[in-house]
Amino acid sequence: MSKLLDVGSEERAAVICNKLHEIFAQLEDLIDLVDREVDSEQQATAFRRAIACICGPITLDVLAPLYRKYPALKPDTWPQDL
Repeated sequence: MSKLLDVGSEERAAVICNKLHEIFAQLEDLIDLVDREVDSEQQATAFRRAIACICGPITLDVLAPLYRKYPALKPDTWPQDL
């Protein structure tokens, strides 16, 4: 388990979480674009894996600790076990 991330306030944590969710939405759009445009499934899979390498640590090391510290910020769709 990651230690709690100290960003100073719940308001600042909310800004960080919201921005990260915006970035994740943009990355999902990129994945959709690559899935449509690339010539091989192997290339698309490699791209998805690269994006997962970015999103996984952000989710586990930034968002999860912030949601533990500030549970009111946690989206309803957030997995209970994180």
